[in-house]
Amino acid sequence: MKRLTLYTTGHRAQLATFAKHVTQHSIARTEFITRCRVGLVWEPAIANHLTKALLNLLHDAAINENPIYKHSQKLKIIAQSLKNTPLYINEAARLKAYLHTNQVLHIDGYVTFRMAAYHEKLDMMLYHIMKKINFGK
Repeated sequence: MKRLTLYTTGHRAQLATFAKHVTQHSIARTEFITRCRVGLVWEPAIANHLTKALLNLLHDAAINENPIYKHSQKLKIIAQSLKNTPLYINEAARLKAYLHTNQVLHIDGYVTFRMAAYHEKLDMMLYHIMKKINFGK
């Protein structure tokens, strides 16, 4: 059995939705839920499923932290298409390594400090979109 405690201050609703999702799909068992903390317990055999679900939570949190993507549904869909790129595979590998050595994950901190490449890619996509529509003119 593996354990992980998730903390957040700014993504409480997303964390609650994530906890319901993983419990419903038997990916993990939720030990406790408060407004900003969720404890998970899972079998090592299904770690890939948990990592994928957790990575989706982290990507959605990163998208919602960006003020431009946050307010445009079309841009959110474009940003979510990054899940089919090598960047996603690299982020998944980094998250697996992090989960292997840590039992606590602060969502806000992980998104801000460990997902810099993802933030950079979001900014690059936005720059290219603005350039295509000649936003500067």
